[in-house]
Amino acid sequence: MRLDGAIVDVEDGILHIRIPFLRVLENKKIKIGPLPVRHTKREVQVLRGILDLKANKEIGYDLNLSERTVKFHVSSLLAKHKVRGRLELVDKFRKVEGERE
Repeated sequence: MRLDGAIVDVEDGILHIRIPFLRVLENKKIKIGPLPVRHTKREVQVLRGILDLKANKEIGYDLNLSERTVKFHVSSLLAKHKVRGRLELVDKFRKVEGERE
């Protein structure tokens, strides 16, 4: 039996309720449409990694960049989009994408 994501079992007369970990962000692909500000090719590639919820090290590995270079591009993206952090940037793109659907 399922109840709002929780798994409820009765075993030996004892009610067991298991609640899976709450995922703050779903791991779904976010499309990048026309961007409101201009970006370099690398910034768009790094942005794709951020939207895929990858760490700087993972993005660097995928793009063959140093972690320091990825941090530079992340800082640039945060400044261009006037947000304070990666999650705020992801949230901004999720809201924009939700408005398009």
